[in-house]
Amino acid sequence: MTTPLVDLFLEAVAIDAVSLHEAPVVRFIREKLSGLPVRIVQDGTGPVAGGETGNIFCIPSTFDPARPAVALLAHMDTPRSTANVRPVLSESRISSDGTTTLGVDNRAGVSVLLHVLSEHVRKGLSGNFIVVFTFGEEIGRRIARGTVGLRLGIDRFICKVKMSQDKDPLSRAGVLGELAGDGPYADHALAAEMARALEAPDA
Repeated sequence: MTTPLVDLFLEAVAIDAVSLHEAPVVRFIREKLSGLPVRIVQDGTGPVAGGETGNIFCIPSTFDPARPAVALLAHMDTPRSTANVRPVLSESRISSDGTTTLGVDNRAGVSVLLHVLSEHVRKGLSGNFIVVFTFGEEIGRRIARGTVGLRLGIDRFICKVKMSQDKDPLSRAGVLGELAGDGPYADHALAAEMARALEAPDA
């Protein structure tokens, strides 16, 4: 199984970039968009939150701020290091070999949005949108106070309790273990909330 999107994803998961250390992903994004009519803007929130980089806004040359638009977002960090990731490809899926997490959260989102944006501008497709790559999502509660924000007119907002319900069992156990432990991602209240959500996966 190989496609341009799969190849992009395999490159992305090999990048080791946990929360507040997303600079390698920013370089990856800039490299993949190099030469395309896309303006890349980095905001100043990184230093405020103690991160290497801020949020990255990718704006196609056809974007018209006077028209209704969509912002597509994906976060650049992973909850744990992917330095030793070993993806296993089959005809129908990509998985970890079982010894490491795969880094799907959220290199899948980064890869998809990069692919969509690249195809959009290369083929001159219609659509008024920007792409935003954010940092520090895995520790978002701690950096929220440092976020400057982006003003957008919103006419619909859909949300759900996102507690890793869609992850594979190894990834869920890893995230829950980090939250329940004493390391840099420790958050015992969030661990308890996640455990409750996993008991009711439709939440």
